[in-house]
Amino acid sequence: MSLLESARESTMRWISLAGTVFIGLWSVWLLLTAYRVVGKPPGQDPKYDASIEYWSGTFTVIGVMGLIAVVLQVAELVFELF
Repeated sequence: MSLLESARESTMRWISLAGTVFIGLWSVWLLLTAYRVVGKPPGQDPKYDASIEYWSGTFTVIGVMGLIAVVLQVAELVFELF
């Protein structure tokens, strides 16, 4: 493998890792929002409560799927090293 190919592979690995970190953080934020850990407390704003009630299922599904994607990506990177 040439030096250029090695540099490209290393760069792509770092870009992939940065994307994985972003997806992981976004997934955690969606789950925290869905379970009302972050945001306005329940009962403070009826519009916000209705919005969260409407979207919480979607946030939960997307958050869990994002965390699964992160776990799979990290597993791929770990097993690639061995």
